[in-house]
Amino acid sequence: RFRPRQRGSDSADFRLFSTVDSTGGSESLSVRLRGLGVEQQFDVESATSDSMNNSQIQPPLASFAQRGYRKFTVDIGCVRLGLSRTVRIAFRNKGNLPFAVWNQFRKLSGNGASDSSFFIVREFTKGTSIAVDEKDSSLTVLFKPIAEGDHVFTYTLDSDIKRAGRIPTAPDSVEQIIVEIKARGITPSVKIANAVDTVRFPVNPLDRKSTRLNSSHLVISY
Repeated sequence: RFRPRQRGSDSADFRLFSTVDSTGGSESLSVRLRGLGVEQQFDVESATSDSMNNSQIQPPLASFAQRGYRKFTVDIGCVRLGLSRTVRIAFRNKGNLPFAVWNQFRKLSGNGASDSSFFIVREFTKGTSIAVDEKDSSLTVLFKPIAEGDHVFTYTLDSDIKRAGRIPTAPDSVEQIIVEIKARGITPSVKIANAVDTVRFPVNPLDRKSTRLNSSHLVISY
């Protein structure tokens, strides 16, 4: 049984001895076993907002599951109705084998599949695969709220790690990468609190629009 505890190749030698005859002669048989420990670790490294001079959005939250998927949640905050925010998601392959999408399979689910507030500006890379330690920032999503409230966009990538016969013996590797983008559409309302009912200035006999020395106009702004 081969149960790797680290990435990379490993080997072990086993030797069998047998007695040839009654004279005490013997011979041995040596067997070398080789195995390769693999791990698919494809993470969302960062999320940046183009509408805010490529400013960094709070770090994505990662959650893991034993059922073969890894989920990342990105909260881009509040966006006023009529405005928009473009978000670029950066991935990095931290495993020791290339990450490829099964038949370039991508799908939307949840509210993202029917919510017209989200628009995919650029799909996840259309290349064959992402090499080890390679970074990819092709997934770009535009959020332009058309209604107030919370909006959720879910984007799923299906890996080909156990499909097409690439590595069929990798049961512990992640098959799906799920990116969830949360956002809120808002309409700010501005109110003046504790407004003064009556404002009195010192009497100015010269001109009602003039201002006496050592006095000032009262300006209320918001």
